Amino acid sequence: QLDFFGVPTSDVLNVPLGCEAMFVASLMKLSRKSFAHRDFSNPSSETCWLSCLFQSLWHSVVFHAAFDEYLAPAKCTPGKGEKLLLALQRTWAQYQEQPDEVGLVPSGHLAEGFGNGYGDMSEALASIQTELSESSHKAAVKISELIVVIPVPTLEESLPTPATAWKTVVEWELQEAPLIAVDISVPSVTRSSGRDLAKFWVPSVGSKSLSPLADLGPGHSLVAVVCYMGAVQHYVTFCRRQREPSKCLFFNDLPSLTTGACKELDWREMPDMCYRYSLAPRLVLYESLIAAEEKVLELGAHSASRREGCGQM
Repeated sequence: QLDFFGVPTSDVLNVPLGCEAMFVASLMKLSRKSFAHRDFSNPSSETCWLSCLFQSLWHSVVFHAAFDEYLAPAKCTPGKGEKLLLALQRTWAQYQEQPDEVGLVPSGHLAEGFGNGYGDMSEALASIQTELSESSHKAAVKISELIVVIPVPTLEESLPTPATAWKTVVEWELQEAPLIAVDISVPSVTRSSGRDLAKFWVPSVGSKSLSPLADLGPGHSLVAVVCYMGAVQHYVTFCRRQREPSKCLFFNDLPSLTTGACKELDWREMPDMCYRYSLAPRLVLYESLIAAEEKVLELGAHSASRREGCGQM
């Protein structure tokens, strides 16, 4: 079962056993805690798309567990040309450090990895997935398979909804993907239509003492909603609180554009906030811990079965 994590069978005596079990344990541990959170610097006003992507991945239990267990610098050395993985590793380490007086996480490594200048959130996520899929590290390749990006365009003047996105997920047979990023495409958005769009993507929230209800399909919960300010070409992010799923954290690396905005709010307040600051949902990230566990165990079992078959030939 170690093939999934890129460990040759010949090295089995040199590594800890139970990698799949460690990943599952990490999922369960992280699902019960709130992630430390910090804001990013944006000195050139060009890295909002990168900081928003990083915040979304950082607050995902699935991606956080996978990164900590298999992609951290101590466990994975980026190969030549793997500049995005290197940028993620360096920024991940900086995010975990004790903040200085300013308390902002530098965005320089991300800008260096992805290239200077302004870019698109969905394209950045696709670039990470592509690089991981082409990595020399088997674990990185398998982690890339945990992520899918689903484009949801506007059809017949109707706004896209989670139901629309899930229909595409089912048509593409991707229901078992642990991480689903919905790429929302709306040609022109007004303050009113931005608020209406946000109402569709506000997550379902049950009792405060219970886990969040499914927000996409039967089992995927919302992680983050990345919104776009078209007039100023700027991204901001709303990330779900783990311990308080009815609340979210608001991240904006150019706070002067949203003067007076709360850094923590109830999800039900998000649509009005979108109206106030001319925000519109652009990318929504969902995750399923059950799907992540099943995917890891399934791939591990497949690797073991393949080796047994080879041994019998």
